[in-house]
Amino acid sequence: MRQIDDGQAVCNHAISFDDSRAVHRPGRRPFEIRRSSEVLKRAARRGPVVKVGRGIYTRKDLPVDIERQILLATRRVPHGVVCLESALMFHELLPTGPGPIWMAINPRARKPVVNGQLLRFVRFGADALTQGAINTRIDGVPVRVYSVAKTVADCLKYRK
Repeated sequence: MRQIDDGQAVCNHAISFDDSRAVHRPGRRPFEIRRSSEVLKRAARRGPVVKVGRGIYTRKDLPVDIERQILLATRRVPHGVVCLESALMFHELLPTGPGPIWMAINPRARKPVVNGQLLRFVRFGADALTQGAINTRIDGVPVRVYSVAKTVADCLKYRK
């Protein structure tokens, strides 16, 4: 078990630990938090893993595409739903390109503080927030995205 303290072994352990997922957060149990977060911090210092945000790490070699951006956005805003242009890009109705990820949140929810990633927020009422949302998975992480019909209707509603 002493091999984990060696720098190269730490990097290899972090890469193999992160290979199954595009984004990783340290575990919830006390022992898991201490061990995995330390391993990920060391790997981030050495280079194969990048710290994207507070408690969010990803591999450096992953391509930057719309699914990865949506995945990172939903990890930062877990109660949000991907909407408007971002949902159209997810459903492949618009060509993907650089730009913000649009998230729908509850009108009474605090606006999340997000550093480093372009996120735009729209406030939907309780009924509008839940209707038409599809639960899907990207790299094993649950993601909520609006259906095509709701997305097109919302884009017409919020043309501005």
